[in-house]
Amino acid sequence: MALTYWIRHKQGIERECRSASFYRDLFAEFLATFILMTVQCSLPADWGKDNVGTVVQVSLGMSFVVGATAWTLGDFGGAHMNPAVTLSMLLSGRITVLRAALYAASQCSGSIAAASFIDYVHPENYTGTLAATLLHPQVTAWKGVLIETWLTFVLVLTILGATDRVRKAHVYMPTLIIAMAVGIGVSCGYNSTGGSMNPARSLGPAVVKALWADHWVYWVGPLTGSALATFVYHVMLDRVDNPGRRRTREGNYGKEEKKGDNDADIQRLTSL
Repeated sequence: MALTYWIRHKQGIERECRSASFYRDLFAEFLATFILMTVQCSLPADWGKDNVGTVVQVSLGMSFVVGATAWTLGDFGGAHMNPAVTLSMLLSGRITVLRAALYAASQCSGSIAAASFIDYVHPENYTGTLAATLLHPQVTAWKGVLIETWLTFVLVLTILGATDRVRKAHVYMPTLIIAMAVGIGVSCGYNSTGGSMNPARSLGPAVVKALWADHWVYWVGPLTGSALATFVYHVMLDRVDNPGRRRTREGNYGKEEKKGDNDADIQRLTSL
């Protein structure tokens, strides 16, 4: 079984490398993350020293940009905008290892480019931290990991559930549900960790402003939360009453789901 899987996976990678749409999807992922991060870094209306904005301002702004960008660019590769979401799609069998790795690279590049752009166009003494994610002084690094793990767990679980058309028959605008989850996550984690849930979101401002304190927290937490959510949804929840429901290499569920049923919604699997 394992050998057959890897042979098919390798064949899928070879097909991707020969497809023009694959490279289009990589650009779309870069562009989506660039848009996300230009908004994130620009949200604070007060050009004060800290430049972090208010919790309502940031949570609503990020919800809106996630929903709008995902709906606009989601048909071109998914508009994940988040390595944690991409990891979940990889573990779910929806994308190949190559696509996952290059998506993450595109997301990180888009974040750095966006932070650099906003830092350049704003007055030098008003850019602040570019909304960098930093731990509250009373929150230790490991508590930060737990917070980011939990927030990302909720986000990714929402994404998996909102786009599961086998169970819901029809989902109206899953991006709306996902955008709401983003806003909730930002609101809950804003004062403690910044509510990142997204390694790429934390990377751009950190690179441009050289703010690396506890940066590893924003990788370990979200990626762990994503992996846990994927395991819980597909193994502990989904497979209990559907033991034969397994992903094919195309990303579909055997006889219970016709090929392509999930594609339209999966293309809009986005997050902060």
